[in-house]
Order: sequence, then C-alpha cells, then structure tokens
Amino acid sequence: MQHLHFGRFEGLQILNGELILDPFPISMREYKFGLDRGDETAPRSAEFQLKRQVLELIQFVRSLHKGEIHCLEIRHGLPFAMEVRNDACRTEAGFV
Repeated sequence: MQHLHFGRFEGLQILNGELILDPFPISMREYKFGLDRGDETAPRSAEFQLKRQVLELIQFVRSLHKGEIHCLEIRHGLPFAMEVRNDACRTEAGFV
C-alpha cells in the first residue's frame, strides 16, 4: 500500500482470515497532473507504527472465513475504502 500510494487493488481473495497473494491481485495506480508530489517518492522506513486504517483492514480480513474484497482503494499509502462481495462468510460477528 505504501508503494502504491494512490490507487486500488482489485480481487483480493480472503481464506481463513488471511489475504491470498498468489497470484498477486491486480493493482491500479492513480496519477493526477499538476500536483506537488512532495513525499510520494521519498524513501520509506521499514519500521513504522500501524495506522488505524490498516488495523481496521486487518480486523476485517481476520473476521472472514472466505470472501473477496472486490476493490480496495488506497490514498496516501493507506486503505481508504473498499467494496466487498455480499456473500462473504464471517468467522465472528460484530464487524460493521
């Protein structure tokens, strides 16, 4: 997500509360013209504290037995919004 910075991932499969990354999902990078790119190309440290958005994504993925995130939108290297198939099977109740 940090590498993509702005864009989306499509077709993220979930099985037993884990993302299936083989094959790797489709990624679509978003480009906008006339903007100051600022820190977008700055090197990122391998050590960082997880942001709330990432923790919420992890919580959601772990709550599913089987499902698909149809589209995961990324902004500033963080999950921003997602579309999820309605027939996803939850392992535990409570995620909204």
